[in-house]
Amino acid sequence: MKNKKGLEHILAIDCGSTNLKAALFDDSLNRICQCSEPLYYLSKEQNKLEFDTEKTWQSTLNLIKDVYKRSGISLTKIKKISFTSQSNTFSILNPSGKPMIPFISWMDERAVEESQIIAEKLGKDFHLHSGYAEPLPSLQITKLYWIRRHNSELLSPQNKIVSVPSFLSLKIAGINSIDFNLAGMSGLYSFTDLDWWDQAIDICQINKKQLPLLTNIRTGVKASTINKEIDFSDEVEIFFSGNDQSAGAVGNACSSDKMIVTLGTALVAYRYMGNKPGPYSKNSIWGRFPLGGYFELGGGADNGCAALDWAIGQLMPGSNIHDFETRAKNAYLDRIRSENSLNEIFFYPDFAGTRRAWSGVGNLDWFVLSVFEGILFTLRKLILEDMQVKRPLPKILAAGGGSKSNFWLQMMSDILDANVSRATGDALLGAAIMASKTNIPEFIDKQHWILPDQARVEIYEKLYWNWRKRLHGNAKN
Repeated sequence: MKNKKGLEHILAIDCGSTNLKAALFDDSLNRICQCSEPLYYLSKEQNKLEFDTEKTWQSTLNLIKDVYKRSGISLTKIKKISFTSQSNTFSILNPSGKPMIPFISWMDERAVEESQIIAEKLGKDFHLHSGYAEPLPSLQITKLYWIRRHNSELLSPQNKIVSVPSFLSLKIAGINSIDFNLAGMSGLYSFTDLDWWDQAIDICQINKKQLPLLTNIRTGVKASTINKEIDFSDEVEIFFSGNDQSAGAVGNACSSDKMIVTLGTALVAYRYMGNKPGPYSKNSIWGRFPLGGYFELGGGADNGCAALDWAIGQLMPGSNIHDFETRAKNAYLDRIRSENSLNEIFFYPDFAGTRRAWSGVGNLDWFVLSVFEGILFTLRKLILEDMQVKRPLPKILAAGGGSKSNFWLQMMSDILDANVSRATGDALLGAAIMASKTNIPEFIDKQHWILPDQARVEIYEKLYWNWRKRLHGNAKN
C-alpha cells in the first residue's frame, strides 16, 4: 500500500438506505479505512418512510471523526469529499437552513393518487425525459406533488429542496448541489433538456432556485464555508458522484461486456448502454452513466433478500440463512439426478407475504431450494425478458448480501447460463474513482469466475419455463 501520508486523500461517503458509510482512500485509490453508522428511521411504514435529518448529520460527523481515529490522518489532509447516495430521498429547508421535515425516503409510497394524476399530465413523454417508464409513487416528483396538495406552505418559494448529499454538503462546506445522475432519479430532471424539467417543476409549483444547483460528475466544487465542527482544509472540494447503483457500477468497472446484479433487499440489474440514449425497454430505468454514455437499470421491488427473509420465517422459523442454505443444498445436488431433476415446487418472490408464494408439493428441502431458485428465476425474467438483454449474456458481477454465498452464485450461473463472479468493488470505491485523477485500479478486474454447469443449465431451462407458465397463472388469481 502506498504511504498513507500521500499528498491527496479522498473521503468517500455513501448515503445508503440502511447505513451511512465512509471510507478514506489515498491518491492511488488504496482504501485506508472504512466505517459505518445506521440510519435512524422515524417511521418505516410503506406509506410513510422517513428518517431523521439531524441524526443523519450527527452520524456523518461521527463517521468523519471515526475516519480520523482509524487512519491517524489529519482531516486537513483530505482534499476531496465525494458523495454517492440512495436515489431521490429529500428534505425541505427553511431560509436559515433548518430542516422543516424529515428525509422522505425514496422507498416511501404515500403518493399513489398523485402518481396517477402526474401520469395523466406527463405520461406520454415521461420515459423519454425522466428515464422512468411512469411516475411511480416512490419518485421525488410525486411526493413533492403530494406535499403541494397536503401541506403546500412547505413549498414556499424561499424554501430549499435538498437531497441527502446536498444537505450534508451544505452542512460541511456551504454547497447545495446535485449531479445529473442523481437528479435524473427524481422525475424532475429532463435527459432531453439536460436541465431541470420545466413541465415537471410546474406541476409541483416550485421553481429551479428551490432545487440544488446541477453539477457535473468528476468536477469538484470548492467549499464556500467550512463547518466549525470539522477541521477540514479551506481548499477541500466536494464531488457529487451519482446514485449508489451507478457508483457501484463504476467501482466494479461496469462495461458493455460486464453487467452488475445486486442480490440485496431487491433484485437490481445494471448495465452500460454506450452513447445511445434510452429508453431501451418498456419498464426499465435509464439515465446518464457517470463516466459518459448511458445506463439501464431494472428491478427495484422487494423480491430479493426481503423475499428470502420472509420465506425463512415461513419454512424454518428461528433459523438463520446458513441453516436454510444447508437444507437447500441437499435438493440442489439432486438437480443432476434424473429422478429428481424436474421436481416442480416453485416459489414466486413477487407474491411473498401471500398464499400464492408457493406452488407444488414435496418435502422441506425442496421447498427451501425453491426459494433460492424462484428469486433467481425472477432475476432471469428481469434480464432476459424485461430488459431484453441478448444472449450470450455479458459476464455478471454479483453484489449485495446474497453475493456472499458461493452456493447462490453457482446457481445464478446455472440459471442464467452465464459466467458469474462476486463484485470486488463497491459504491465507496466508485465515489473515490470519480473524485480522482487516477485510472481505475487493476484489482477490480481480478475476479474468480464461476462457470455454469451445463447439465443443470439444461434442467433449469425446462424448469424456468414451467415456473414462468405458473407465474402467469398466479398473476391472474
